[in-house]
Amino acid sequence: NAHRNQTGAVDAELRFGQRWFGIGPAIGTLINRRGGGMAYVGFDSDVAIGPIVVTPLAGFGAWWKGSNRDENLGGTFEFRLSLQAAYAFANGSRLGVRLGHISNANTHSRNPSENDVMATYAFPLGF
Repeated sequence: NAHRNQTGAVDAELRFGQRWFGIGPAIGTLINRRGGGMAYVGFDSDVAIGPIVVTPLAGFGAWWKGSNRDENLGGTFEFRLSLQAAYAFANGSRLGVRLGHISNANTHSRNPSENDVMATYAFPLGF
């Protein structure tokens, strides 16, 4: 069954407002309902097209597997790439969708990777 590894997940990410040449730091953690997940650090950039903001992110972090043996991504250290498109509201919040990919980029002997599609909601923290 090709869909046997589907699961729900939640991702919390903090993106810093300070940007250098349009690129800023981000930290986050992604946890699925089986207890697997990843903590990561990386860089992102916002590209505004009218009220739509497209945000690519590239990061690096540590993956841990949950209760499913199939969640072994080949090793602890993995890369995270994502691309988000969101509608930006006047108050600074955003509602969108994100496509993500986790992989060890063949730095381990096994590289099964993990993909995700998530609905997103972001809001400014004001500090």
